[in-house]
Amino acid sequence: MFDNVSPKVIHKIMAAEGYLELGMPIQALDTLASLEDAGPLEAMRLFLTGEAYLRQERYQEAIDPLHQAARLFPVMESRKAWSALSEC
Repeated sequence: MFDNVSPKVIHKIMAAEGYLELGMPIQALDTLASLEDAGPLEAMRLFLTGEAYLRQERYQEAIDPLHQAARLFPVMESRKAWSALSEC
């Protein structure tokens, strides 16, 4: 599934996730904004973008990426996105 995903995309997604774990949402957003095409990881990019906005209490900006992520993720994986969306 991820064979056609660039290693740079994977690296940036992982870096953004790490920034969020360290409480650095601005850096996470900067990293995610530098992604031109996340391909099959687009749902994860959108989810992390929404999470970064949530961590900054930028709720209105978090709604769209979280909603898109929830719709793109498979049903079982979309729970986190729907849950995060409920915080907006």
